[in-house]
Amino acid sequence: MVEKHKNKKEIAAVIKISSDVVYLCIAETKENGIKILEYLEHPFSIAQDAYTSGKIGAEKVEKVCAILNNYRKLIQEYGITKVKTYATTAFREAANASFIIDQIKTRTHLDTIVLDDCEEKTYIYKQMMYQMEQSPQINNSNVFMAYIGSGSLGIAVYSKGNILFSQNIRIGTMKLLEILGDLKNDQQHFYTVIQEYLSSFKHAIKKMLPIDHFDYFIACGKEIQAVAQICKAEENDGLWFFSKEAFTTLSEELKFKSPKQIGKLFPIPEIRTQFMLPFMGIYQMLLEIIQVESIGVVPSGLLESLLFEMLHQKEALKRAKKFDAHTILYAKNLGRRFFYEEEHAIKVEEYAVAIFDATKKIHHLSHRHRFLLQIAALLHDIGKYIHLKYHALHSYQIIRDSEILGLSTKELMIVANLARFHTHIVNDFYQTDFGGLTKEDGVILSKLLAILRIADALDRSHEQKGTKIEVRLKKDTVKIFLHTSSQIFLEKWIFDKKSDFFSEVFGLPILLKRGDSHES
Repeated sequence: MVEKHKNKKEIAAVIKISSDVVYLCIAETKENGIKILEYLEHPFSIAQDAYTSGKIGAEKVEKVCAILNNYRKLIQEYGITKVKTYATTAFREAANASFIIDQIKTRTHLDTIVLDDCEEKTYIYKQMMYQMEQSPQINNSNVFMAYIGSGSLGIAVYSKGNILFSQNIRIGTMKLLEILGDLKNDQQHFYTVIQEYLSSFKHAIKKMLPIDHFDYFIACGKEIQAVAQICKAEENDGLWFFSKEAFTTLSEELKFKSPKQIGKLFPIPEIRTQFMLPFMGIYQMLLEIIQVESIGVVPSGLLESLLFEMLHQKEALKRAKKFDAHTILYAKNLGRRFFYEEEHAIKVEEYAVAIFDATKKIHHLSHRHRFLLQIAALLHDIGKYIHLKYHALHSYQIIRDSEILGLSTKELMIVANLARFHTHIVNDFYQTDFGGLTKEDGVILSKLLAILRIADALDRSHEQKGTKIEVRLKKDTVKIFLHTSSQIFLEKWIFDKKSDFFSEVFGLPILLKRGDSHES
């Protein structure tokens, strides 16, 4: 029986249902961080069902619920009220995930949140960046970041305090084992086949990277922590470092071993030993691209990041705002890749934010929605690189098919659809399939779109005529005053054409005037 926590420190628990392990992590607050009180792993694979049949079976659900109920008992013994349950890859892959989540809630009283791939990597990158920022030397260098999950490989480029690039590639350990599974019993050749299969990714990954030279390779995850332990890693500024040579030697030692033999070497659940050869193969491939002499490991990851947000909400908000700045920079870098007109994009962003802030009483949207509007304003014309006339559609396609660091899949679709309709509202707009967005999301999209279209109209000439914008929200109208020494005939004409949608969405007319903000 666990004694109830008697001190006044706040305490929280996170459960994570991954592809092959169900985790429980209990932590309490400490200065500038968290202290882990309990860390439990229950090896249990549900991913095979999701990958092979596309559904999670009833037997697996029953077993998962039994594990979760055991975890709940321990949580109750601690007297914890702050509890969150998350699921990752297997639930993302399962067609019946919504039914399974409901069954889990009925049997365990736990609400399960399914993290999409982008959300999962964002939490992990936040944790990695925080650790790297504690080291001035690393923080001011070029860093290649990597995280291998069961379904995908996440890579990012961090340079002098900013993330310039990120990408999810569907070659995670379980995904790779699924592809090459027929050969896994051939111990003599399996690792060679893995290396040969992965070699086809090397050129593509190298071509993606925005810089050629890296000072550090920093990784995150339970497996790389286990590798660091075996390779006798040394601690420096909160990170563990071991040599590339030690990693290569370990790879050579493992490549002819069976999962059972590997399990005798590694302090990981037995169920995960079958993934070690794919894991080592992926990192070996990355090391051949990056060409550094050592690997740094962040000794924390998704669970710690989630717990930090629960226990240090104010500090987590500060970190989130800091991370949002990386997303803005990332969006601008994406725009530059497609030679977007940066001055126009920034001016539209300025106008859109001003209108958003002045009309809070009629839109009731959140600060996060404001942030999505900023991203959309920056990228709305990105498709002009492909086709001028149909640029809105191409903007939509580019954004939809990109991975914008810090945005969830749903948020990405909102931004993409804002770009899609910023020039023209189709007749069947309200019956349009917005890429899986719900009706509630469609309302949010419409409000943001109404603002974006007006902001874009105010710089229709792309000459950045406005030196200042003022927005007045009155009971019966919205008035915009665009301060400029230039004529705005074109802007006014486009504004009037786009104002109907704004009025339809918000139920108020919107007017544009030039010059003095004291005009009535």
